Amino acid sequence: MWKTPSQVYLENDKFGTNISLYGTIEFFIEFLDKPEPKTAANQLVLLCRRWRPSLLKFEDFEEVVLKDEVVSSTYLGWNADHLRKQLAVVSGIPIDDIQMAKGRGMFPFRTSVLDADTSLDWVPTSTSPHTFSMHLTEDGTVVFYRDKNEEIKEITEEERKIIMDEEMKSNSTISASTKTNKELNGPSTKPVSYRREKALKIFIPPSRNKEVTTEL
Repeated sequence: MWKTPSQVYLENDKFGTNISLYGTIEFFIEFLDKPEPKTAANQLVLLCRRWRPSLLKFEDFEEVVLKDEVVSSTYLGWNADHLRKQLAVVSGIPIDDIQMAKGRGMFPFRTSVLDADTSLDWVPTSTSPHTFSMHLTEDGTVVFYRDKNEEIKEITEEERKIIMDEEMKSNSTISASTKTNKELNGPSTKPVSYRREKALKIFIPPSRNKEVTTEL
């Protein structure tokens, strides 16, 4: 079962009041080594990940908090310019060179490094016609970003095959790269097979469960 991070609660939020408890809701807990970055309900916490075309790799996720006080919470949400300003500070990329794209599919939105440049819907740096195209309205939204001037790494067909094999083993998503491979080598008769995650249940012995309950 896939799990997607969502609303980030404030330190003073209370269960049953600010936090609704219903169904089989689950919570993510993060241990912070610094003060909580989200301090107001109208702030937005995004999970951003930089795409490095020249290295053919994605960097680790990083939290970016949008705190612009002049922005009200509307159905349109924050626009691309708000996030671009924050990413310029985080990454050091000039603001006019930052391009962004929302994750596609399900969290963590795995995308093949072989087609990230073309398979993601990158918002142009000129945002006049795209002011609200990103609809950033929820905590936990995943956004990829890149430097538009960074050129993609040239690789051999052998290197391409190695990358595809590695991504298959790590359960990464292979999409347009498969098509590209077919175009280069002709149609493939072997279907692509992906690993499936298996559920894991951990049972606590009654004696141990009693000890934990007593400690709590």
